[in-house]
Amino acid sequence: GDLGFIWGRPGAGKSFFAMDLGIRISYLKERKTIFVSPEMNKFTSEMRFDSLLGRYYGYSFNSSALIMGKDIDEEKYKEFLTKIKNRNLWITYESSRTPFTVSSIEGIIDNEHPYLVIIDGILLMRDEYGQRNLEDWQKLGNIVTDLKNLASTKNVIILCVAQENRTGEIARSDAIFQFADKMIHIDLEPHKYKNNKIVFANGRNNKEDSDEDINTDTTYITVTKNRNTGKIIRNSIPVIFRPDIGMIGDPIDENGKILAVYSTPTLSNGNQDNQITNTPLSKIVEDGETINSEIDKYLQELTK
Repeated sequence: GDLGFIWGRPGAGKSFFAMDLGIRISYLKERKTIFVSPEMNKFTSEMRFDSLLGRYYGYSFNSSALIMGKDIDEEKYKEFLTKIKNRNLWITYESSRTPFTVSSIEGIIDNEHPYLVIIDGILLMRDEYGQRNLEDWQKLGNIVTDLKNLASTKNVIILCVAQENRTGEIARSDAIFQFADKMIHIDLEPHKYKNNKIVFANGRNNKEDSDEDINTDTTYITVTKNRNTGKIIRNSIPVIFRPDIGMIGDPIDENGKILAVYSTPTLSNGNQDNQITNTPLSKIVEDGETINSEIDKYLQELTK
């Protein structure tokens, strides 16, 4: 069992990145993935899923267009749906009137027998065992502890998406850092992981958030914890982030050129020759060390 976290500010691509990991598990390795969404309804999450999965089948679907039902090629979308081998490899659970608890997650695991469980919004889960007068950080600590035990006892991988506060820390609890086996941070701006804290190059830690001068086609990833290897990535790696066409994760250079295919085997035009170099991930260098990458190693561990 393994407990992992993807954390960052809103809009940085946390959910998209987590879903892309799940797609690699469910459709490329044919292992069941459960997507638990305390904050996103089932229809919205599945349209995002179709946008991402479409990339693997050579299609380009705008997730917002799918959600709104506008400006989509209906024939192409129908064609894509007929190509999906097994829809049951990806199952979405949305929140009802009662918030998710560790017990309800355990019930889902017992019923579905998944390989991977993604919880998109751990801060919205309810601590069912703690006292009512506990602080929020204490309740979250109980939830994280119980999820870690659940991952171990059920021998499943649980990947949680968590919100970051404005100072570059996960909101509410140090228990996440204590019990997580792996942690990936993602943000729209370049940053470093220094002294157990995310530090932004533009000094955002010391001022209000600003969308000024942010390249929305790029997001930045660091690996802040890896219990298995002990290796982390302190300086953020720029990767492509195109939610409009279901694309996230491919490492890019300062000009936005894709260096290696990480998340998607084809591009929107189906032609990789003039857009992607032949540089494998193991040859991309960051701070004198091969990335190889910690993100890719994480995927390898998930998909082996």
